[in-house]
Amino acid sequence: MARCVFYLLAVSFHYVSLAQEATHEVEARAMQTSIQARDAELKALKAQINPHFLFNSLNSISALTSIDPVRARDMCVLLGDFLRLTLAWVKRPRCAFPRNWTCCKNIWPLRKSALAHG
Repeated sequence: MARCVFYLLAVSFHYVSLAQEATHEVEARAMQTSIQARDAELKALKAQINPHFLFNSLNSISALTSIDPVRARDMCVLLGDFLRLTLAWVKRPRCAFPRNWTCCKNIWPLRKSALAHG
């Protein structure tokens, strides 16, 4: 009788642990799907914002060419450096940009050199 009770407890424990493992897998899949959906929304938003940023930057540079050509040249160089940095950062999508600025340490020498050449 005790063996039967022990066997039933062992089987019950086994099925409960299997159910718990399946629940964790479903939760992990749901979390992954949520992250992928958020990433897709973010990429779509970036695709909309980037052209506007570029158009606005180019219009500002165009307006400066007649007023202050040296500053317009500096803006062109800085825009090129920014776009280069952005492309390098996009290649590393898991970069901890907000928390760890070391991934972007190359912008400062580029910026200083752009200002020095102006």
